[in-house]
Amino acid sequence: MPENVSSPSLALCPSCLAQNPAEAHFCSRCNAPMSSMAAIDPIGRLWAQGHMIRKAVHRPDRPIVLAGIWLLFGPSAVALGMKLLAILGSDGYGEPPLESIVTIVVVVLLHGGALALLGTILFSTTRNFLRRRAKAISQE
Repeated sequence: MPENVSSPSLALCPSCLAQNPAEAHFCSRCNAPMSSMAAIDPIGRLWAQGHMIRKAVHRPDRPIVLAGIWLLFGPSAVALGMKLLAILGSDGYGEPPLESIVTIVVVVLLHGGALALLGTILFSTTRNFLRRRAKAISQE
C-alpha cells in the first residue's frame, strides 16, 4: 500500500491532517476535536472550546475572530480592572484588623492575576492578528 494513503483504521485530523486511530475523539498532535463525541461529552466540550480559543488566539486570520476574542474577554477585563481600582481606592476609615488586610491582599492578588491573564490573551491575539496581516500584505 502506498505511504501517502491512509489505512481504513486511521482517521485524518481536520485541523492538522495528522493520522490518528479511527476511534480517537481528539487529535493526538493538535488536540482538535475529531468526532461527535467531542461535542456531546461535557469534558470533551471543554477540550473542544479550549482548542477553538487557542486557535483563535494563536492564529487569528480574520477581523471577526479578533473582534470575537475582544467581545469575549474584553468586558471581563474592564470589569476586573474597575473592581481592582475600587478595592485599591477605597478608604477603610481607620486601621483594619489583620484578617481584613490578608483578605484584601488575597482578593487583590486574585483580581490582578485574572486581569493579567485576560490582558495577555487580548494582547497576544491582537499582536498575532497584526503580524499575520502584515505578513500577508508583504507577500502580495
